[in-house]
Amino acid sequence: MLKDIIIDRHAMPEVLGYPDKITVIGDDSLILYHDVCRSGPNPFRPSDRKPWRDVYALVAPGELTWEWYDSPSKGPCLLLNNGGKIPTVNPNFNHDNLNVASLVEIHAGQASGWPGSAACVTIPLVGWSAFIGLFAAGDKGKLRIVDKMGVAA
Repeated sequence: MLKDIIIDRHAMPEVLGYPDKITVIGDDSLILYHDVCRSGPNPFRPSDRKPWRDVYALVAPGELTWEWYDSPSKGPCLLLNNGGKIPTVNPNFNHDNLNVASLVEIHAGQASGWPGSAACVTIPLVGWSAFIGLFAAGDKGKLRIVDKMGVAA
């Protein structure tokens, strides 16, 4: 079954927790999943508390692809754009300050309220099993990130 994913971004990464919404829509246009997520990275780097803009990237609004992926570090998750470059809102310290990120996934957050992400989309642990249970090896689809804040990339 084909599935589309829509993420409504409601806050910038400075906001803690999971302020955004994620919806999974089946090929029959039925909503299969709707809950909170985080479409931004950690608000700061834990090791030195540098702000996200200096050390991480925020994926730009737009359309991407996703595919089921068994990550060596996170287990089953969804890999965006086949692991290739994705446009970002800000220059990315990890990519020579270019406005791109790569190896971006949708994965489980590390803890309640803490995403554990340098650019990835995260789902709270409490909802992760229900979310990832909708997908299986070989699944692929489209993802759209929609800016609900009124600021474009």
